[in-house]
Amino acid sequence: MQYHPDPYAFCTNRDTGVALHAAVEAGELARVRALLVAGASPDTLDEKRWTPLMRAARGGHLLRAPRGAHLEIMRLLLCAGAHVAATTPSGWTALMSAAQHGQTDAARLLLEAGACATAATRAGETALFFAAMGGHLEIVRALLAAGAEVNAATNYGVTALMAAARGGRPRRNPRGSPHAEYGHTEVVRLLLEMGADARAAIRNGETALMYAAFRGDTEAVRLLLAAGADPNATTAWGWTPLMSAVERGRTDAARLLLEAGANRNAADDSGTTVLTRATWHMQWNQDASLVRLLQKGAAKG
Repeated sequence: MQYHPDPYAFCTNRDTGVALHAAVEAGELARVRALLVAGASPDTLDEKRWTPLMRAARGGHLLRAPRGAHLEIMRLLLCAGAHVAATTPSGWTALMSAAQHGQTDAARLLLEAGACATAATRAGETALFFAAMGGHLEIVRALLAAGAEVNAATNYGVTALMAAARGGRPRRNPRGSPHAEYGHTEVVRLLLEMGADARAAIRNGETALMYAAFRGDTEAVRLLLAAGADPNATTAWGWTPLMSAVERGRTDAARLLLEAGANRNAADDSGTTVLTRATWHMQWNQDASLVRLLQKGAAKG
């Protein structure tokens, strides 16, 4: 069969759904318009049970798509009757796609079109959860303004505050899409201002404070402590926020926790103490600052 430079040239009515998804993925605005005019359903599903709107909402990360094309494509799809509240079998929505990928304008467009800010996947994850995890401050702000529940939790108990405190590895591609490299601290601040529960814990007892201490985000640690986070909260195996800080060599975070009353003598279920972990860190990293910090406080006591 001879290769044809236009992959859509031989599409039949039966193939228009596949062609529409391909055109959306490539950011081909004219092709999307032509396919919709030709009768393609704006809600046609791909093999993942995604709609074109879900795919377009990811927008800026697409390597082949012209900048801004995804927003125009989304407007076209919505004008053609795309269902803004459509979900996959797992509960995924277009708004979640925008939130996860940091597409602020796409998220705002979907909210204006009636997207539900409180919708959740079967695992209990919301658009707010994904935006907080990525450090996408303006999307978090827009979702809260649209009625997102600040203390909504996944089936395992993870809240948006925990997701922001834990953060995520920054993801960037050659086109420099707007994935947040920083911004988690400001998300933590905003969520707390909006009433997020600083003392909430997941099923195994982990808290936002433990995540912030582990990351060494001293400002987030300070914010969480000021909001009432427990410096001596423990997990099911006896882990504490101070252990999280010491494990990763976060001296400044450890100092804040100690000043807030963290127990420097705590031991986990294996009997390993905070000082023992600090000693291990000193041996592995030739850094005695944590040992000195713990011993200094112990001498004062």
